[in-house]
Amino acid sequence: MCGIVGAIAQRNVTNILITGLKRLEYRGYDSAGVALLNDSGITRVRRQGKVAGLEAATTDEHASGFTGIAHTRWATHGKPSEANAHPHMSGSDLALVHNGIIENFQELKDELEAAGYAFQSQTDTEVIVHLLHQVLATGVDLFTAVQQVVKKLDGAYALGVIHKDEPHKLVAVRSGSPLVIGLGIDENYIASDQLALLPVTNRFIFLEEGDQAEISTDNIRIVDAQGNPANRDTHEFDGTHEDAEKGEYRHYMQKEIFEQPAAIQKTSNQKTWKGDREARRNRLKQHPPSSTRVNRKPGEPADLRHQPHAGIDRPTVTEAEKIPCDNKFLRHASTLKPWIQVKRQKCHDVML
Repeated sequence: MCGIVGAIAQRNVTNILITGLKRLEYRGYDSAGVALLNDSGITRVRRQGKVAGLEAATTDEHASGFTGIAHTRWATHGKPSEANAHPHMSGSDLALVHNGIIENFQELKDELEAAGYAFQSQTDTEVIVHLLHQVLATGVDLFTAVQQVVKKLDGAYALGVIHKDEPHKLVAVRSGSPLVIGLGIDENYIASDQLALLPVTNRFIFLEEGDQAEISTDNIRIVDAQGNPANRDTHEFDGTHEDAEKGEYRHYMQKEIFEQPAAIQKTSNQKTWKGDREARRNRLKQHPPSSTRVNRKPGEPADLRHQPHAGIDRPTVTEAEKIPCDNKFLRHASTLKPWIQVKRQKCHDVML
């Protein structure tokens, strides 16, 4: 799953971008890259492999900028390679990162090649940046160009775009792929997951489907899919950046298994559940999960049938949260037992 990070500030944002990418490593990726804009123009650095390799490369090349976008790529169109890594550029003045898949990219690519554009990658993303270059040549600004280009795209996308001629602006848009704006002090950010930005902010605006945003150091402008001005609520996040790190665990699957009891408890306490929060906590205490809790160091193999992730059963759900649990579902679940046992054994083997 690809990851996006972007930042605009009055200081060098390289570290913000690299740190954000590290927070997104849990999503899986095969390559990473950054595009940094300063008074000299756009510097792009890409590497196949780990973010650590990209970090070393940005240090070696002394890459810096007050506006930037970064990306971790999971290959879809085109093999894992530096040439296919994001950000993608059209010319030397325009750079873009993209999450999602453009379904009509081949048709658009044929039109662009006929117009004289040469492609440097095998990706569907490069189509978007060349379309933007084509529209910008008509004299419109970056925000308007993005509005026009996305109307031509079929598929899912979250985009972050920067341009040399508008160095103090970052344009973002989402359709079918999540994107969040982080609010700082005299600097702002974008990311595909708010966990990427927790080292720099805990205030976020979640873009809704079809939203497009123009972001500067001191202003956020958002329009909806119809181009109308939109006001989106600001949310404060109570998590920490450790939520996106492996920590003491060997891999993210293991971390997810061991954190599921806390995740269930946190979900139970969310305001989206009906009724009084304190009353729900009391009901959960009166009807504790019936599974056996096993204290085990993360590195030790275990029989996953007794892991905490199995720690909430039908009585807990039905009595504590007053959610009906259909017997038909339970009968269906029982037919999955052989398949579940196979999966458990595979998980066990991975831990070993």
